[in-house]
Amino acid sequence: NADGQDTIFYSEKEAKEHCEVVGFKFKGISKTNVLNYLIARWGDEIRPIAELKSLAKERLIEKYGAELKNEIEEKNQALKKIKENTLLFLNGELSESQVKGSRF
Repeated sequence: NADGQDTIFYSEKEAKEHCEVVGFKFKGISKTNVLNYLIARWGDEIRPIAELKSLAKERLIEKYGAELKNEIEEKNQALKKIKENTLLFLNGELSESQVKGSRF
């Protein structure tokens, strides 16, 4: 929002703590407002940083967990079809990566 109502400003200490939590190197804050970055938005109320971290953790676990489950399923399907796919590979109908269970 142009009038700054949806923006939060951190003290130097808070900014440093946030950088450390997310794994960034803190180099200080801009005193001239030239390098300001929005790092959080919220709805009707400000959520505590601990709650935001917890939500981010859950989201990442869900995202990467789903990706890993898909990969496991692909590999299980490849394992079930290994005899058939090996023959197809030897006949030039599948690539080696497809025999290994890759999509392409």
